Amino acid sequence: MNKVVFGVIVAMASAIICFAGDKNGSTYNKPPEHLSLNEFLPIWFSSQEKIKYNRNLVKVKQDDTFCFFSLSWLPERPAYKVRTGDLNKIDIDHLDVFAIHAQFQEQVVPAEDKKRARGNGCTGGSVGGGYDYRYIEDKNAMEINYRLKANCDFIIRLINKSYTAEYSFETGEFIKTDEHEIRKKK
Repeated sequence: MNKVVFGVIVAMASAIICFAGDKNGSTYNKPPEHLSLNEFLPIWFSSQEKIKYNRNLVKVKQDDTFCFFSLSWLPERPAYKVRTGDLNKIDIDHLDVFAIHAQFQEQVVPAEDKKRARGNGCTGGSVGGGYDYRYIEDKNAMEINYRLKANCDFIIRLINKSYTAEYSFETGEFIKTDEHEIRKKK
């Protein structure tokens, strides 16, 4: 008897959670948002940075006109649609964001900065950073901006730099464009 009551409670809770988002036209009821390649690629790259079951975008359907993408945990409700002809400029099915990041770290970020970021003798430090993306249509390239921050207990700002490079989708290579210190805001 206890198992039946427990099962009914779980089923009701699941139904409430599933349908609670459908009130007042939430995102579950909205049609997929039509994005240009310029708008879509930065979102897709960001979603692929880390394996997160509920945040990664996956291709769920493609026809002659549009390609539909959805969050991996909700494939039956596409969130975005992009023109198939635009996506043909880039082989998105074979892009590996992890490999592109590794290539960026290898070719663009100087070895001495990576070594300093690990903080020789730094016992309580933190190393972090983040990537920002911008698609450059006329070059068919992704501009990637990486911010490297390294803090240490006894040195407040060990590294606070930004590196920018363009990744060519045609050649698979980087062109380094910028490196600069990030100044503190006053």
